[in-house]
Amino acid sequence: MFKENEILRHHYPSISEVNEYIQKWNELEDYVNQEKALDKLFLALCKDNKSIENILIKCSALNDFYSTNIFKIHNVAQHYLGIDIDERLKNGDLTLVRDLANIVINGKQFYFYSFASKYCSHHKPDVYPIYDSYVHKLLKYFRDRDGFFKFKEKDLKEYTSYYEIISQFLKHYGLEQFSVKEIDKYLWQLGKEAFNKYKMKIVSYNINKCTQQKIDHLLEMNEDVYIIPEMANPKLLNIPEGYCTEWIGDDDKKGLGIIWKNNVNGTIVHLISSNLNYFITLKTDKGLIVAAWPTKYGASEKLSYPKIMMLAMEELIQKYKGKRILIVGDLNCYVGQSGENKTYSIKTIDKFLREKGFRSLYHEKTQESLGEETACTYHHLFKEESKFFLDYAYTNIGNAEFHLGDWERNISDHHPLYIEI
Repeated sequence: MFKENEILRHHYPSISEVNEYIQKWNELEDYVNQEKALDKLFLALCKDNKSIENILIKCSALNDFYSTNIFKIHNVAQHYLGIDIDERLKNGDLTLVRDLANIVINGKQFYFYSFASKYCSHHKPDVYPIYDSYVHKLLKYFRDRDGFFKFKEKDLKEYTSYYEIISQFLKHYGLEQFSVKEIDKYLWQLGKEAFNKYKMKIVSYNINKCTQQKIDHLLEMNEDVYIIPEMANPKLLNIPEGYCTEWIGDDDKKGLGIIWKNNVNGTIVHLISSNLNYFITLKTDKGLIVAAWPTKYGASEKLSYPKIMMLAMEELIQKYKGKRILIVGDLNCYVGQSGENKTYSIKTIDKFLREKGFRSLYHEKTQESLGEETACTYHHLFKEESKFFLDYAYTNIGNAEFHLGDWERNISDHHPLYIEI
């Protein structure tokens, strides 16, 4: 029975989509550098497979870079040494993958199928497509949805059949201009987006008068992405290794920042005009994250907060319609604020986003109406009784989780928002 996938419903394999994912791959510095290192190893330094040393170092590198967790890599190398790999690679022998994959270790039979396909692929990248569990699920999905080719699931685990399935995939969708390696990059990335079960953890926290101590406090939360209104310019801070940052602002002491872990594989894309301050858009495997802090600085100084937000959302939706999006931050908007009108207010922003398929995660969780919140996200002048609801998380991503954090008076006048997508 066909089961729709929330991410894949928006995807149809095409020349433009494959090109988009190839470009996306080329922007992933760690993957690109790993591929270059493996190319140097497989295609230059250790080309042949006649010695245990050559095979072992290549197997060890693959095991590390791909995190395949093969526990007896020396046994695998010894097994490979007993097979005439070079001649069979030269002839493009697809059955080589099966023979490499079947191995006995300590009397127990193993089938290291994906690893064997990777080993062959790195010798002959345009002959041997890589088998991967994400690609397996993806091909099944497009078979069931589009009927691109008839095959049984077990055929995906038999390499000559797998090769034919990939060939029919290219033919059906008109992708024959792409190399096997290029299709590998497309299928793996899309499959990972659709079937990776891990949830990305995000916190949005206006930290009020940014200091290094407050940044350190944030990073101790061990989230994947940090959206930080009122963050100082990273040049004034010490951001530890393992993180990427993006920042915009007119005052080095107070702008909008976003910090994300390297393994998030995030890419900054520019979707909102620079004359609407401040917004940062980060493209990730889980969707587009829009860090929002509408602020009367610079080019948007004469606009109201709701107008800045509405104009930015209209521009965003026009450019990124139909995609998975999380919009989160300190919107500086609340019901009844000065400067709102029938066109620009948090109510009109909320109505616009809901009509486009978005929902407020706080209001979804609490079932409270906009303007009737029992909780607050901001304490004006740090006063317990002076409460406002300024921080929001809107998304069209299914199964998103939300939690409104406690007030940390020693850190900020705002509450943190915690989201998982």
